[in-house]
Amino acid sequence: PVLVACTGKFTGLPNYPNVLFPSTILEGVVDAVAPAECTLGVLVPLAEQVEPLSRQWHRPNREVVVAAVKPGEDPTEAAAVLAGAEVDLVVLDCFGYETSLLNRVRATTGVPVLSAVRCTAHIASEMLG
Repeated sequence: PVLVACTGKFTGLPNYPNVLFPSTILEGVVDAVAPAECTLGVLVPLAEQVEPLSRQWHRPNREVVVAAVKPGEDPTEAAAVLAGAEVDLVVLDCFGYETSLLNRVRATTGVPVLSAVRCTAHIASEMLG
């Protein structure tokens, strides 16, 4: 498979077989595992992404709280925003987020954290056999 190493939406591209788009994979996983009525926390790298990605992740009966932290930066403040909102699940909506950030967000919020990198890697691994 070919892996697009970005969680952005790539509209207008042909739907080639074996091309993995992390945004599509991550949305499918979240839709499958998120409780029916939940508050979803989403971390994005840029403040200007907060509003559009809040709309993208919204579903009926799902509240969305989005906070921004750039890859490699201290996630303490953004994780505290999500913890304060009492989110049920957190999504790391950037391919640049590392495991150390995931671990810190999980420790701060006390809830499961889904990584775009890990979710996409698992699917790619399954496709490769």
